[in-house]
Amino acid sequence: MEEMINASAKQLTALSATYPQHLLRDIELARNVLGGASEKNSEGAPAIIDALFTFAHDTKGQGATHGFPLLSELGSIMCGSIRALSNPAVGGAAFSAETLAMIHAQLDAMALVVARDLKGPGGLKERALIDELRTFSDQLRSRSLRKNDKIV
Repeated sequence: MEEMINASAKQLTALSATYPQHLLRDIELARNVLGGASEKNSEGAPAIIDALFTFAHDTKGQGATHGFPLLSELGSIMCGSIRALSNPAVGGAAFSAETLAMIHAQLDAMALVVARDLKGPGGLKERALIDELRTFSDQLRSRSLRKNDKIV
């Protein structure tokens, strides 16, 4: 049993060593997917939302496992932002300019965490960034729940 635990620990260490490179590649893929979104064309929106949600959810789960709890927080924030996009109360999948900008900012923040190798909970500047993105995301989500000035 101890051998299995040691083997698993070695595998996790090996995965953690390459996680930043894999995540940067995935961030670039997410940016490419997001590039297909626009306010005017909602035809492909459900597939875009699914792909972005999968990315955000994976990052939420994997970030802290590989020593990047800030990435887990950013993934969680992004999951909430993306859930708001597919809210049926506002007519299904839709992209506003500010929602697109918010998701781009979240991807940029993720790339910054990796580029600066910000492991651990982060300092004051990093916490401020997380708090600002969370507040912005919460405001957009709350607006997406409004329909005809009523909370749905």
